[in-house]
Amino acid sequence: MEFMPPLNPELPDGQYQDGDPANSVVGSIPPAEAIEHPMREIVHVIEQELGELAPTKNDLTQLYQAIQAMIDGGIGGSSFTGMIGHFATTAAPSGWLKADGSYVDKDTYSALHGIVGITYGPLVGNTFKLPDLRGEFIRSWSDGHTVDSGRTLGSWQKGTLSPVDIDGAGVWSVTASPLTDYVEARELLGVDDFDHTHYTNAKLSAVSGSTYGLPGTSEGTAGTTRPRNMAMLACIKI
Repeated sequence: MEFMPPLNPELPDGQYQDGDPANSVVGSIPPAEAIEHPMREIVHVIEQELGELAPTKNDLTQLYQAIQAMIDGGIGGSSFTGMIGHFATTAAPSGWLKADGSYVDKDTYSALHGIVGITYGPLVGNTFKLPDLRGEFIRSWSDGHTVDSGRTLGSWQKGTLSPVDIDGAGVWSVTASPLTDYVEARELLGVDDFDHTHYTNAKLSAVSGSTYGLPGTSEGTAGTTRPRNMAMLACIKI
């Protein structure tokens, strides 16, 4: 659609003007296209986004509904289905689902199922599993790159262990002395607790030469590292 100037332009750049007979000002005469084309554009949007509804003069909210449908579904329909977003809310916005590992109906969310499939778990009945991003950081998939190679899309990766010196008696690289509690020491030094079964052969060694299995002793322990961060709600676009 383009700008259609009046048939009797009196002002620069084809501007329209109101008529004022008292001052001998002739009003602008709009060409038919100036009225027809915007209506056809609006009708096209309504038909494309609200296909089940026929444009009607009795409903003056149809353009709003069509715009809202584009916002909910992504401009261009479902082009953003499967996108991950983070929100400063505790509930998923309209058009999104929490990325919390839930199983959802594959018929209800057919477009999302067509993209996600069984990447995050096998089908259970008529449901498929969403990614579970609660408490997780996202790393870009290597996709054939030599960095972090061998990964599959959606695969989980354990964190890097860091030693935590609790009483200052050993060489553990950092110290939380004089704490004697695992949880308190890890919180002070900003490392996360971890599932010991992911590090079955890992040992902690003290300067004395003693070695300890995980999680360590009251003198030293370990935790997985994390950057500074802020908690947001991870969601996936439907």
